[in-house]
Amino acid sequence: MLEIYRAFHEEILATPVIAGEKTASERFAGAVSTYTIEAMMQDGKAVQNATSHFFGTGFASHFGVKFLDIDNQIKNPSTTSWGTSTRIIGSLIMVHSDDAGLVLPPKIAPIQVVIIPVLLGKNDGEILGKASEISKSLKTLGISVKFDE
Repeated sequence: MLEIYRAFHEEILATPVIAGEKTASERFAGAVSTYTIEAMMQDGKAVQNATSHFFGTGFASHFGVKFLDIDNQIKNPSTTSWGTSTRIIGSLIMVHSDDAGLVLPPKIAPIQVVIIPVLLGKNDGEILGKASEISKSLKTLGISVKFDE
């Protein structure tokens, strides 16, 4: 799961992360192990963006969760917990914004290119035709375009 989190944050959200296992004192209470990705902000600070916990049989035992195994033996299952939250939106904004505003990474930007033709009164038809042609070419390449006619 940790690799899925890392790949999503780095390859889709273009947010650098450090992936790894939490120390015994940092892990979720009662967990055998906790894995996390920490998103790195522009100021060098980290935000925990996703976790996965392995609880062994401890939680199942405590809550009376049981199953019948292949040998007809009653056992407690090993359990896990995985999670991420809207915290990733805050991290995305902190990583990809500055005093001039927010620039979304290409893989999540709803519109990647906006074409605004400057019409001067003469040759307007030619300008609009060329802008339309560019818009269609970009769309053919899979780029999301808004053509402001």
